[in-house]
Amino acid sequence: MRTSNARISALAFGYSLCIRFIFIGVVFYIGSIFIIQNSLETPDIYKAIYIIFTSALGAGFAMSAVPSANTAKVSAQKIFSIIDEPSNIDVREQHGKI
Repeated sequence: MRTSNARISALAFGYSLCIRFIFIGVVFYIGSIFIIQNSLETPDIYKAIYIIFTSALGAGFAMSAVPSANTAKVSAQKIFSIIDEPSNIDVREQHGKI
């Protein structure tokens, strides 16, 4: 049973790396087409590819923070519900009971 889980994890990891490198290859291929057909400058294409990769990386980091944001939202609701509870203590009263 443990071996099959390891194999499934390895297959999923390999698939994710394969898709990543295929994406990189496709982006560079499309960049080369733009250079050839549209007479664009190579440094400009590399800058555009860098921007695409950086924005994809930033989007991935932002998406990884979504579960933390949802947890923070639930925690804030709990804290504010405690703060909003009516108090049994009357602050205007001079005498207190222990």
